[in-house]
Amino acid sequence: MRGSIEQRSKGSWRMRYDAPTPDGGRKQVSETIRGTRKDAERALREKLALVENGGYLPKHRETLAEYMERWLDTYCATNTTPRTQQGYRGYVKRYVAPSIGAIHVQALTGRDIQGVYSTMTERGLSATTIVQLHRILKEALSHAVKWGLLSRNPADAATAPPARNARPWKCGMWPPFTAS
Repeated sequence: MRGSIEQRSKGSWRMRYDAPTPDGGRKQVSETIRGTRKDAERALREKLALVENGGYLPKHRETLAEYMERWLDTYCATNTTPRTQQGYRGYVKRYVAPSIGAIHVQALTGRDIQGVYSTMTERGLSATTIVQLHRILKEALSHAVKWGLLSRNPADAATAPPARNARPWKCGMWPPFTAS
């Protein structure tokens, strides 16, 4: 596997390498790297290693909101009930689309997702609501990994607050005793 680097301007380098195509062929990919020549060489080595190890993912420009809509229309339409789909769409519309929906799926990080949870907590939303959103994102992004859009699930790097039951004795536990 080979690649090349050439300087475009001061602090800007063009990196070219061969990447696999879905049909088993190869295509030449060109990317611009900002920084020093050493930065460009390091980036090229990383890309070539990904290509060699089968971990290369072609760039995908789909935003999280677009992906979530596609996931709802494909996976959820065949694997969940209409009521569940309606609930998922509501969560995506209320919490995902306005906050992180414009981020490209491949650029999404655990920090972005954690920021949504933090904002939801500041707005006074319950931990149960946040945990449900976390479950939806984790499920949807796990399908992005299966479908070859992501190499790892960014929701794994975020932690939802623990869902607390306001009255644990409703779950079969004894009610708290009070001293009389």
